[in-house]
Amino acid sequence: MATVIGQFFKNILTSWTGMVIGVAITFFFTPYLISMLGKDQYGIWTLAFSIIAYMGLADMGMKQAIVRYISKFYAVKDWVQLNQVFSSSVRIYAVIAVILAIATLIIVFGLLDLFKIPAEYMRITRIAFLVLGFNHAIGYALLPFTALGAYHRFDITTCFNVGARIAQTLAIVVMLELGYGLVAMAVMVAAMTLLSKLSINYIRMKKYPENRFSFAAINREKTRMLLGYGWFSFLIVATWIVIFQTDNIVIGAFLSMKAVAVYSIAAAIVTQLRSSINIISVPLVPAISHFEAEKDFARIMTIYRKSTRYLYFISTYLCISILFYGGPFIQLWVGPDFIPAILILHILIIAGAVYFPQMTANSVLLGISKHKVAFYILAAEAIANIGLSLMLVRPYGTVGVALGTAIPQLAIYLFVYPYVFYRVMASDVKVFYLTAARSIVYAILLVLPPAFVMAELVTPDSWGRLITDCLVVTAVMLTGLGFFILEPIDRDRLLGKVRRALTRKQSSVSERTREELR
Repeated sequence: MATVIGQFFKNILTSWTGMVIGVAITFFFTPYLISMLGKDQYGIWTLAFSIIAYMGLADMGMKQAIVRYISKFYAVKDWVQLNQVFSSSVRIYAVIAVILAIATLIIVFGLLDLFKIPAEYMRITRIAFLVLGFNHAIGYALLPFTALGAYHRFDITTCFNVGARIAQTLAIVVMLELGYGLVAMAVMVAAMTLLSKLSINYIRMKKYPENRFSFAAINREKTRMLLGYGWFSFLIVATWIVIFQTDNIVIGAFLSMKAVAVYSIAAAIVTQLRSSINIISVPLVPAISHFEAEKDFARIMTIYRKSTRYLYFISTYLCISILFYGGPFIQLWVGPDFIPAILILHILIIAGAVYFPQMTANSVLLGISKHKVAFYILAAEAIANIGLSLMLVRPYGTVGVALGTAIPQLAIYLFVYPYVFYRVMASDVKVFYLTAARSIVYAILLVLPPAFVMAELVTPDSWGRLITDCLVVTAVMLTGLGFFILEPIDRDRLLGKVRRALTRKQSSVSERTREELR
């Protein structure tokens, strides 16, 4: 349906806009935060969010289950079953919130001593973690009331989340300038997050008045259905948390808070790049569920094939750009103290270039309830990640931890995941390798020469030179994307939208001119 596809692209555009704002905040705020807190306290702040991410295991996959089934019943306007799913999920999340509150107390008073946190910061670390942990619990209690993604309205959620991020950043700056520290920062994060969630719930009630909670609608069958789907979704989320959050915990346990701070700089850059791809994959789940409810499997595979074609081209461009310009960026951004983060970044981005495009395959499997397959692969990656990181952290430090993450990703997403995915979808995996290889080769031929030439001719040793280099390389990439990678129908659709936007702008200018002449 055109409306579903149209909203899908609107979600992507809005999310990318939000991501750009988030990147800008991170870019300007991180050096400020490091300078105000110092490496130790900045490492503590980073470690706290990694531990809280592990608390997300209590979700039990319910986020994915809500999106899957609410979007399915919304597609056929079955409000009775939709409200049964919604009300049942509220009860489930009330229990989860209690579990998270208890887990927060256990971590604060029983587990924080296991990490190499300087003694002088332990008290404020406990208080800050209490605030963040209880905020996390409240957020989960409210999650069913803010799940607008199930209605394909990620754009609304993004707007409020970005607004909360801006507000909390400004509030933290004020607190730090007034002499406050980690505890005040945690309070600001909690306050803005709560305000954002309450606002999203208000919008939900206005836009979807048919969606109501009632105790009578809590249904044992729907509860079992959510938990049944959610079980493997939970396991998938658990493996994602292990894969992406274990690094900081391993470093914090075996090395130091300063090492956590250094590693987190490289990981933050990769996380932002991963988020730019995730912007496509997250809204894709309800869209895939919608098409699955309509039995339109041909469209599902068409969407995936296109995403493979486009994303491997873009991820290869990102990898090449980071290899040439990631080092200068880190030195200009946070200073020479973080030079060790450059090698970590290079290791992580090479694996990321292979992994990023496969995120849409995860969304397809989640959308058609074949996510059990994804779990088995991700579990193997998580086990290999932990094992290699623990083996390599002592002899090689943070570089060893980066290798522990990168090696499993390269092996699994080059060979294992494509074969399994195409077998589940009853398609020929050769299509994947031919499509991905074509995009990668085009990206290397188009992006590598200008990246090398620009780095030699305009040495990226200042922000102006670095931005110039990146703009030239990006312009070449976009040209290649338009001429060699985009399919004709998508190229024509994009050009049509550009023409309409320019026409509207010209009409607006002409109208203002006529008004001025009058």
